[in-house]
Amino acid sequence: MRKILFFLLLISSVCFGQDDGKYGVRLPPPIGTQINSEHPLAIEMFAGWHLNGTSGAKIWDIVRHTKHDEDAAGDWENATDPVMELTQYGRLPKFPGAAADERYVLNAVTTQTGALDVPDATLGLTVVAFVRCDDVNERRIISHASSTSEDGHAYMLGNIGTLAWRARVNTGASGNTVVTANNTIVVNSWYLVAVTYDRAEIRLHAIGRATAGEASLTYTTAATAATGDLLTDNSPTYIGGNEGGGTGSPWQGFIRWLYLYNRTLSIDELYQLYYDPYQMFEQNPILAHRLFPAEPSTTRRRNIIIL
Repeated sequence: MRKILFFLLLISSVCFGQDDGKYGVRLPPPIGTQINSEHPLAIEMFAGWHLNGTSGAKIWDIVRHTKHDEDAAGDWENATDPVMELTQYGRLPKFPGAAADERYVLNAVTTQTGALDVPDATLGLTVVAFVRCDDVNERRIISHASSTSEDGHAYMLGNIGTLAWRARVNTGASGNTVVTANNTIVVNSWYLVAVTYDRAEIRLHAIGRATAGEASLTYTTAATAATGDLLTDNSPTYIGGNEGGGTGSPWQGFIRWLYLYNRTLSIDELYQLYYDPYQMFEQNPILAHRLFPAEPSTTRRRNIIIL
C-alpha cells in the first residue's frame, strides 16, 4: 500500500508539480483546453493569456476564445515577429523594449476582444501577471488605455525607473496611481505582480525571490484609498506596451502569463497562482488546492515590505 501511495505522489509531483524553482516547472495546458468554471481561481476571470503557449506573433485568450482562429489572437504589432527564447519557464517571446510597436495589441473595435473592459464596473478588479523585468526604465506589462495620461487608463500594470512597481486603476472620476517603494525590483528576477481594487482601495502586490537561492519569498505591497465604479470606455489593450505616443513604454524582459478578474483576489489566492498558475484547468479543484497550498504568513515566514 505504501508503494502505491508513493507512486501516486510521485506521479502528481511530475504532472502537477509546484511551479517553483525548488520543485520544477509546470507547463501550460494546450490551446483549447477548457477552464474548470467551478474552480475557485476561475471565478470572475474574464480574460487571460499564456505566452509560452504562443507561436510568437500571436497570443490567445484562454477565457473567451479557446478556438485557434484569427479572431482569438492578439497580434504582435512590429513587422518582425518576437524572438522566442528558452527560459527556466519554457520558450517565451522576448520583449526587447526597444520600440513602441514591440507589443501585442488587442484592438477593442474587433471581435478579438469585444473590448477588455470589466464586465461589471460595480465589482472589483485584479490584474495579475508573472514577469521578468530586464531593465530599470519605465515599462508596461499591460495597459488598457485611450491615452498616456493618468485619467486615460482604465487599468495599467508596470514599473518605473526607480526599480519600483506601478499600477493605475480608473475608478470613474479619475485615475489613481500606486507605486511601491524604490529598489523593490531585482533586474532579471521573476515576480508575480498584481493590482487589486475592492471599492475601498487600490493595492499593488509583488511576490518573488530576489535570488534563486533565497529561502523565502518577499511580499511587497503599497495602496491608496479609492472608491467608485471602474471605468469602461472600450479602449484598446496593449500587452507589453502602452497606448501610442512617446516610446510606448515597451516592456523589456518576459511575460509568462497574465490574467484579468472582475473581483478582488486575496493574498492567499495570489500565492496560489504563484505556485500553480494553471490549476483552474484541473477538473478536481479540491485536489488542486491540496497539492498547491497557499503560503499564509501563519505557516511560513516571508519578508513583507509595506509602503
